[in-house]
Amino acid sequence: MLKGLFKNISARQIVLKNVFWIFFSQIVIRVLKFFLVIYIAKVLGPSGYGSFQYIFSILGLIYIFGDLGINNILIRDFQKKDIEREKLLSVIEFLNILLELIFLFLSLFVFFIIEEKIKITFLILSFFFFFQNIKNFIFSLLKALNKMEIEAIILILENLWVIILAFLLLKKWPQESTLALAYLGASVISFTISFFYIKKIIVKPKIDLNYAKKIIINSLPFVLGGVSGYILTNTDILMIKWFWDEWSVGQYTIGVKVFQFLLLIAFALNTASFPLLASKKESPNISKRITDILWALLYVGVPLALGGFLLKERLILRFFGNQYFLSPAPFGILILSIPFAFLIIFLGNILFIYNLQLKYFAVVFLASILNIALNFLFIPKISIIGAALTTFICNVFTFIFLLKIASKLNLIFLDRKKLKNITLANFLNTVLVIFLMKTGISSILIVIVSVLFYFFVLKLLKEKLIEEIQETLKEIMSAKKISPPQESSFQD
Repeated sequence: MLKGLFKNISARQIVLKNVFWIFFSQIVIRVLKFFLVIYIAKVLGPSGYGSFQYIFSILGLIYIFGDLGINNILIRDFQKKDIEREKLLSVIEFLNILLELIFLFLSLFVFFIIEEKIKITFLILSFFFFFQNIKNFIFSLLKALNKMEIEAIILILENLWVIILAFLLLKKWPQESTLALAYLGASVISFTISFFYIKKIIVKPKIDLNYAKKIIINSLPFVLGGVSGYILTNTDILMIKWFWDEWSVGQYTIGVKVFQFLLLIAFALNTASFPLLASKKESPNISKRITDILWALLYVGVPLALGGFLLKERLILRFFGNQYFLSPAPFGILILSIPFAFLIIFLGNILFIYNLQLKYFAVVFLASILNIALNFLFIPKISIIGAALTTFICNVFTFIFLLKIASKLNLIFLDRKKLKNITLANFLNTVLVIFLMKTGISSILIVIVSVLFYFFVLKLLKEKLIEEIQETLKEIMSAKKISPPQESSFQD
C-alpha cells in the first residue's frame, strides 16, 4: 500500500494517489496554520497581527499577477502527446523568472513609499513572496509530472518549519519582523529542497515570443480568476486599514482565518469526489451523484453556520483571548455564509467539469466588483461589521448565479425529504445548543455533544447520508484518470 502512495504505477492508482496526497496535505497544513494563527495572534496582539496581515495584503496586491496563470498552462499541457515539452518548459521558466524579478523590483519600489514602521517587515516578506512564487512554478511542474506526494511532503515540512521558527524567534523577539523572518526562512528551505529535487528536469530558459504570447493568451481566464479571488479575500483588509487602523484589521482577520479553516471540509470533499464526477459525467445517474454531494455539503455547512453563530463569543475568546473582544461579531456574520461558500466551491468544480469555467470566472469577477463597492459603502460607517456583511452578501450573490448556471445542466434537483430532515435536525440541534449554553458547560463539550446529537437525529430520521458518502468513496476507487482542478478562489 505504501508503495502505491509514492510511485506512479497505473492510471487509476495515480488518480487515487494524487487525491490522497491533496486531501492529506491540506488537512495537515490547515490544522498547522490554524494553531499558528492562534499562537501569533496572542503574541502580537490585534495591532501587531493586523499590521502583519495588512502587509501580506499589500504584497498580495503587488504579486496579483505573480505568474499570469502560466503555471496552470504547464499543468494542463505538459501531458499532451503532441506538445513540445522542452519548449513549453523553457518558455514558462523564462516567463516565471522574468515576472518574479519584475514584481520583486516593484515591491522594492513600494518599500520606499510605505510607512516607516512597517518597512523592515515589508522588505522581508517581499523576498518571501519572491521565493514562494518561484517555488509555485516548481510545484506546478511536480503536478504536471504527477508527483503531488513530493509537493505535499515539502508543504507539510514548510509549515512545520514556520511553526518551529516562529515559536523560537517570537519567544525572544515578539514583533512582526521576527515572524516575517520565520516565514522567509521556511520558504527558502522548502524552495532549496524543491529545486534540488527537480534540477535534472529543468532546462535552460529560452524565449520564443510567439509561443510565449500564445501561452499568455491561454492563461487569461486563470488571471481573471486570480484577480477576482484576491479582491474577494484581501480588499476588505486593505480598506479596513485605510479607513480605520491595524488594530481593527487584527480584530477582523481572526474571524476570517477561522472561516477559511472551516472551508477545508468543502475542499476535502470536492477534491475526493472530483475524479469520480469527472470520469462519470456522461453517466445517466450523474445527477443523483451531484445532488447527493450537494446535500452532504449542506448537512455539514448548515449546523456549522448555526452552531458557530451561537457559540461565536465563547469559541473566539477561548482560543484567541479577551484582547480579541470585537472579533466574535464579524465572525458571526462570516460563519452564517459557510453553507453558501461550501456550495460555491462545489458548483465551481461542476462548471469546470463541463467546461463552463469562463462563466464561473465571470460570476466571481462580478462578485469582486460588488465586493469593492460594498466595502466602500459599509467599512467607513460600520468598520469590520461592514466588511463581514460585504463578504456574506457577495457569497450569497455568487451562489445564486452559479446555481442558476449549473441548473441549466439539469443535474441538480430538490429532494423534499432531505430538506425536511435537514430542517428538523438543525432545529432540534439549535435548541440543544441554546439549552447547553444556559447550563454553563464548556464550549468544547457543547460542540462534541451537539455533533453526536445531530447525527443521532439524522439516523432516527433514516437519512442515508452516511451510507451515500461511503458508497461514493467506494466508487472513487474505480475512477478513471483525470487531473483534479485548481483550488477555488474562496479557499486559503
